[in-house]
Amino acid sequence: MSHAYVIVAILATIAALAVNVALVLLVRRFRAARGREPLPPPVGGTRRIHQRLLGGLAAAAAILLILGIVLNDRAREVPASSGASASKPPLSIRVAGQQWLWRYTYPDGTFNYYELVVPAGRTVKLNLDSTDVIHRWWVPGLTAMAEAVPGRINHLSFRADRPGVYDGQSATFSGASYAAMRIRVRAVSEGAFTAWLAGQKRDLLTAQAAVQKALGEQGGAATAPSATLTPGVAPQTSGGAQ
Repeated sequence: MSHAYVIVAILATIAALAVNVALVLLVRRFRAARGREPLPPPVGGTRRIHQRLLGGLAAAAAILLILGIVLNDRAREVPASSGASASKPPLSIRVAGQQWLWRYTYPDGTFNYYELVVPAGRTVKLNLDSTDVIHRWWVPGLTAMAEAVPGRINHLSFRADRPGVYDGQSATFSGASYAAMRIRVRAVSEGAFTAWLAGQKRDLLTAQAAVQKALGEQGGAATAPSATLTPGVAPQTSGGAQ
């Protein structure tokens, strides 16, 4: 996915340079110097060369635009799992944006903030919404951007081909602390992901039991981490939204 992002950036840069070079040539050709008449228009072979140059630049810009549209569409396709995760179904994760952090809820109700942990090589489906204003989830090294909108679920899929850390940023201004709304995706092996998920669930249960004890609540220890999202967002259903 990062390759498509780099290709589109290169194509856009080439198109911008071509347009600006053409404009500079035109200005230099037809702009009158002080106290002098502008240069006469080209004739004969020179005119044909200029026409072919401008025609070639226009054709190149059109081709680059079409390539950009095609690559952008492909960037939104759902990639298949690969490697050790090839037989695994896509991992569906609920993503809730709020001022100014992200909450990630996994299919079993386990959740965490800021860092999204995923298995490398496995397709991940994000189901995004927001509790307040519009946010935009974007990790350039992994996938295209998608908006988190209050009252609506948007979908985004990606696959991290290798273990590592991928950083991103909310790409829409959402208030005073917008700059602090960072995104981090940590891709690990399938085994490490399973171990992390079990440890995260255990830590949540321990924390909930400690809170219940501190508040003097009766009824025993918690049996599962709370799947309730931040205020205004519906709870996670089994398997996540598809």
